Amino acid sequence: MPQMPAADTPLVLYALGLKRTLSNRKSLAGRLGLFEQPVDLVYTDLLAAVVSPVSDTNRLKEASVETLLLYKDVVESAFVSGTVLPMQFGTCVPSAAALMNALQDQGKRYREQLHALEGCAEMGLRMRLVPADTAPDDAEAPDGRAPAERPGTSYLLRRQRERSGLSASTHRIVGDVRSALDAFTVATSIPKRVAGKAHSVVSIAFLIQRAHAQSFRQEALRLSVPGLNGLDVVGPWPPYSFV
Repeated sequence: MPQMPAADTPLVLYALGLKRTLSNRKSLAGRLGLFEQPVDLVYTDLLAAVVSPVSDTNRLKEASVETLLLYKDVVESAFVSGTVLPMQFGTCVPSAAALMNALQDQGKRYREQLHALEGCAEMGLRMRLVPADTAPDDAEAPDGRAPAERPGTSYLLRRQRERSGLSASTHRIVGDVRSALDAFTVATSIPKRVAGKAHSVVSIAFLIQRAHAQSFRQEALRLSVPGLNGLDVVGPWPPYSFV
């Protein structure tokens, strides 16, 4: 790996991990990060941060698609052999010393997050749904009753719809998909509607055990859910949606 960044150099922060795993991460050796700067590690006793120097932090405010993809590529290289906490794009610190102080101050919280995510990866689904007029909102629940008839369900469904901006029929489809993949699932994100040309498209992230990624993919591609008109499976990725 390159030498420790100069003491007064601002740094782009890509990800955090445990020192015992990141310090031996060959996938980072010789890598260039944003603006063709070398990727490096900053250590404390137990944690390590994946960084690269940046001379002008304002350059991050007008990032191109290529810059975002390069940022993601560095994070995923760090993820090759172990658990990391991806940082939001554009996260910077004024110096290596400031970063080390932050890691010391917040080290317990970061280690707890890493422990909770140990062995996990994110898988994403992009679900193509049938048009809303062919999937009515008043369909019955699997137990034979409309969702609103079950105690507490109406309120919870309404709050979920308010948070995601999705219709009741879409939430039923998402719920069926979640239930079908429950055996693999540690956690799921709030579903989001994304642009789609011929169909309504909804994306959702699943946190799973990394060892189950292939089984999850196979099971997801076999799904047969009323209202679902196909899906794409992506991942495994670092747990972007769960940090």
